[in-house]
Amino acid sequence: MGTASGSTSAPTARPLSAHVIDAAMQEKLNHDKIQLRIENEHYIRKHPEIKHILDYFMTEVLTHQPSNVQEFAAAVLSDPDLRAKVEKHKIQAQQFDETLGHSDKP
Repeated sequence: MGTASGSTSAPTARPLSAHVIDAAMQEKLNHDKIQLRIENEHYIRKHPEIKHILDYFMTEVLTHQPSNVQEFAAAVLSDPDLRAKVEKHKIQAQQFDETLGHSDKP
């Protein structure tokens, strides 16, 4: 049905979360998100190999540009030689950084 001016606009729908999350719940959610980020950061710092694995994987994806990235990811990440390939990639990246005068070390 139209209005007197002839327009037919539907009422603006609000997301369900706007109806069920009050200020206290939102504050707790924000706090929990921050805590999760802190915990994740601690975990990543404890396991620097995560960065090396992701760096290797991204290099492989960009080099090969597969049409099916999920299939490619499964193949790369389940490769029995993954550890050796990541280590080799890490060394090559360090050598490249040293050549440019960059270093991850303080």
